[in-house]
Amino acid sequence: NFFNAGFGISLNDAGKVAFRAVNNSPPSPQVPALFVGSGTSAPSKVVAQGDAGPGGVGTVSLVPFRYQMNNAGQVAYVAGLNANPAPEGVFLATAGGARVPVALVGDAAPGTSGGTFSDFRETDIELNNTGRLAFWSRVAGPGAGTGFFLGSATSAPTARLLEGQPLPGGGTAGAVVAGGNNFIGDFFTLADSGEVGVAVLNVNGAPNLTRIVIAAPDGTLRLFAMTDESAHGTGSLFSGFMNPIVANSAGEFFFNGALVGGPARWGIFSEK
Repeated sequence: NFFNAGFGISLNDAGKVAFRAVNNSPPSPQVPALFVGSGTSAPSKVVAQGDAGPGGVGTVSLVPFRYQMNNAGQVAYVAGLNANPAPEGVFLATAGGARVPVALVGDAAPGTSGGTFSDFRETDIELNNTGRLAFWSRVAGPGAGTGFFLGSATSAPTARLLEGQPLPGGGTAGAVVAGGNNFIGDFFTLADSGEVGVAVLNVNGAPNLTRIVIAAPDGTLRLFAMTDESAHGTGSLFSGFMNPIVANSAGEFFFNGALVGGPARWGIFSEK
C-alpha cells in the first residue's frame, strides 16, 4: 500500500504523471520509489530503493525527490547506488522498462583532460522530448572542475559548458554553478532541438559580466544576453538575469531580466 506520495510530481502532455511514493506494507520496511500512472491506468514502478544497479552491480540506495518526465514517458533522475566505484548516477528509464545509466560517478568526463564525473545533483537535470538529457556534474582529477553535459540512453555524454571554456563576449567560464533553489533546471534549460541554454555567473579573464549562452547541437556557444548590454526595444541595459531560463516547444529561449539606465526596469525576453 502507498504510505505517502506526491513529491515533486512531473506531468507530460499525454496525461501521465510521474511521482515519488513510499510503501507501507508490513512486515516489509518502507521503500521509496518512483512511479508513473494516469487517470486511466494504475501506477507502474520506474525504480525503487533496493533495485539492482546498472549491469546488476550493487543496488539503488537513494531515490530522488526531483526528476523529470518527457512526452514519451521517459523519466530522468539521479539515483544513489550501493556500489563501488560508482556511488551515484544519472539515469533514463520508463515505467516497467529498462533503467539506462547516462553517466556514472567515475566515468570519463568528456572535454576534460582526463577528468571523471564525481558528483551529480538531482535538481540539475533537463530532459527533452527526443530523449536527450542535460545534466550538471562536478569533475574530479585533471581538467575542468564543473560543467554541463548532454547525453542520452543511446549516446555517450558530450560537454556543453566547462569551467575554463572560452566564452562568447570574452573571458572564460569560471566555476559552473549548480542550482540552488531546489527545482529542476535552475540555471539551464534544454530545447527539443538539443540546444542548451546556460546562465554563466562566473567569468575569468574579463570583466565578470554575467551572461546567458546557448550551446548549439555541435557544442558551439553563442551569446544570448549579457549584463551591461542594451536590452532591445527598451532603452535600458541589462543589470542581471533571474533564473530559470526556459525553452518552448518551438525552440525559443526565454529569460527574466532586471534593467537599469533607462525607462524600463524589468522584462521577459526571448531569442528571435
